[in-house]
Amino acid sequence: MIIKEFLGLTDSGGFCELNERYKGVHIQDGIIKLHFRKLYTNLIIKFHEEGLIPDYYMRYICDKSNTSIEILKSIIKQNDYSNIDNCILNVIFSNLNYKYSSLVSGYMNSILSHYYNISDSVIYIDTDTIYMEKLENEDFIKSISLPYETSVVSNIFFIKKKVYFFEEDLKIKKRGFSKINNFEELVTEMKSNIRNKRIKELGI
Repeated sequence: MIIKEFLGLTDSGGFCELNERYKGVHIQDGIIKLHFRKLYTNLIIKFHEEGLIPDYYMRYICDKSNTSIEILKSIIKQNDYSNIDNCILNVIFSNLNYKYSSLVSGYMNSILSHYYNISDSVIYIDTDTIYMEKLENEDFIKSISLPYETSVVSNIFFIKKKVYFFEEDLKIKKRGFSKINNFEELVTEMKSNIRNKRIKELGI
């Protein structure tokens, strides 16, 4: 169900906020990562079901994306997506005109801004992903009625909005970088954490 109080804002970009307490801090202990699955596609379906996106226009963008409303709803219920499914899901939002894309983005941005303001443990939010010390105000998250998944992550370093290092599959990855300049020591430390974790897992 769409929460009416968060409608009204029109914004074409995703919400992004970094808690200044964690800027430039190497977080080694486990924190919670909450990820909304196929966020914009699920929102578009909800907006259509509640009449905020007209049926004729929904069918138009589905046709433009080489799919149908029925197929779209069938795909979104799956746990895993094929490459073709992903292409369909990703292109739907890009085919919305500004009127509806900004309405959908603005709605989610209002929700994330509200969650950021009522939650003390949020570290970083970017569009469809929230990092936090602990999961709080979960009743509010559930009230949004959007599918999400949580996991525990560690070994992450936020430099600024949309720019950070993180561990995934025992490898150090980066967001927002073209080069790793000036962060060699940090990367070495993060790799050391991975090595120590692996040694502990093996019982050596």
